[in-house]
Amino acid sequence: MDPHWQQILLAAGGRFADGELSHFGDLEGELSAALHNEVCTDLSHLGIIEVIGNDAGAFLHALLTVDVRAIGDGRIGFGAWCTPKGQVITLLRVVHTRDRYLLLLPKDMTDAVIHRLQLYVLRREVRLEDRGADLCRLGIAGTGLSALFAAEHLPLPPTEGHAAQEGGLTIIRLPGLPPRAIVIAEREILQGLWRCLSRHVTPVTPQAWTMLDILAGVPWVSRSTSEKYLPQMLNLQCFGGVSFNKGCYPGQEVIARLKYRGQLKRRLHLAFAKTRTLAEPGSTVYDDKDTIGEVLIASPHPEGTVLLAVLPLAYGAQSDIFLGHPGGIALRLQNLPYPLEEIS
Repeated sequence: MDPHWQQILLAAGGRFADGELSHFGDLEGELSAALHNEVCTDLSHLGIIEVIGNDAGAFLHALLTVDVRAIGDGRIGFGAWCTPKGQVITLLRVVHTRDRYLLLLPKDMTDAVIHRLQLYVLRREVRLEDRGADLCRLGIAGTGLSALFAAEHLPLPPTEGHAAQEGGLTIIRLPGLPPRAIVIAEREILQGLWRCLSRHVTPVTPQAWTMLDILAGVPWVSRSTSEKYLPQMLNLQCFGGVSFNKGCYPGQEVIARLKYRGQLKRRLHLAFAKTRTLAEPGSTVYDDKDTIGEVLIASPHPEGTVLLAVLPLAYGAQSDIFLGHPGGIALRLQNLPYPLEEIS
């Protein structure tokens, strides 16, 4: 994290652990605020890869599951980069603004992804750059998002799934509820916005943003869960993140076969647990006898813990499932906030 940006967060009451923002002094209150009020937080846990050059769009289109050519200027997409066997290496938000693409992904995946993507550049006119050190990321959420941006004279895109640029700011409007936006800019530009916002909204822990992602059913993979799941197991097709007619990309044959032969057996489920002992990504989920799946991502929640887990399709709200061991910490499955018609 930029040391000057860290000082700004410290001045706002930020508490740090191992160099990362932990919370602003009231973890419980901050989690609750993210569910009911307008909040803002630092998003340094997200990495940023900038892809530029005349061949940038074609380069990404040939590698990602999402139809990059359909992500026009000022649009965002959500997709995966997969192995030839269709296993998700990483999930990415793809942001297209003017002459560049920004890829947002978990920070712990950034170095490995850049290194592996470089192998595919060859003679293409493409440059990949890690921008995580010089671009700060701010997340803003709440039902009053539009009014908040209007008060600060900021160009919030009127439509979800779009991005805007103005005065060095890149503003991304995410789909789903509560309304959310990501603002990206150099520290000198963003620090003024942070100071203005923090007078009107509640600064919260980055875990609150992860909690909102989970409640929205948005999957992320980390180093410990990379190359374990096919995109449909993570419900990526529900976000328009898997194209079945764009042509070849790594893993395309396996991914298409899973759709057209109806072979999908597992998918992403949303669950709550009445515990504050967070399950690590990859933790095992059980029924009353056997292993049935794994935790993808988890976060604290005012009621305990909320998580996304990859489980068999047949499991639902009345199923008895547990963390740790059969009969361990009970998990309560909930409906996801998007339709699952395409999952069969």
